Amino acid sequence: MGSGRPWATKHMPAQRWREVEVHYVDLGLAYGPDDWPNDWVAEEFVQLAHGRGGLKLLAWIMGRAGAPDAADLRPWTSTP
Repeated sequence: MGSGRPWATKHMPAQRWREVEVHYVDLGLAYGPDDWPNDWVAEEFVQLAHGRGGLKLLAWIMGRAGAPDAADLRPWTSTP
């Protein structure tokens, strides 16, 4: 990973899927977040909840906490 931390090969398919979905939106074509597959979005939320400050974000989304301070959220990286 770009962070320099090792990660298991078993995470490679999910990481590649993330790259395809996110960067497809970045291309500026007729594909946006509304087009993301529901199963991929659900898995990304699971990954958020297991790290990356996701619990703060989830609580905010559910209206149970104030907006998380961006400084408290770690950079978006693959789950090791």
